[in-house]
Amino acid sequence: MRQDDVEFIINAGESKGKRYRFTLAAKDGEKQWSVTPRFEPAPSIIKEKVEMVLTAREGNIPVSGAVELKLISKLLEQLRAISLEITPSTLIGLDKIERSVQVDEDGYTLVSTIREANKEPEYLINLTCWSLY
Repeated sequence: MRQDDVEFIINAGESKGKRYRFTLAAKDGEKQWSVTPRFEPAPSIIKEKVEMVLTAREGNIPVSGAVELKLISKLLEQLRAISLEITPSTLIGLDKIERSVQVDEDGYTLVSTIREANKEPEYLINLTCWSLY
């Protein structure tokens, strides 16, 4: 299974050029990624709504709870850095298309899911971005 499904590239400031790569979560064998075209009148600059669910598992391999929590903290720190950018970042998505995006003002949410009894929970991060013209 591919580890880096989406990539954000910072386009301005001290972090210009910095790349953040994430793995999309899968549900029923399908990667959780959707792009919805938006048709809004000017002065809106929104082109598409991009929704994704990121997984906190290293390479989608179960790891110990302590290691997983450390990884989640790192992922949330990276998402926070992307969210705080005023200049749109470049998102290279599952479809390999480059998009200029801003993270939704509501940010992201972390959800834990337990698929089997007596197993470690899987941590999923819901993220919405807006692709801009």
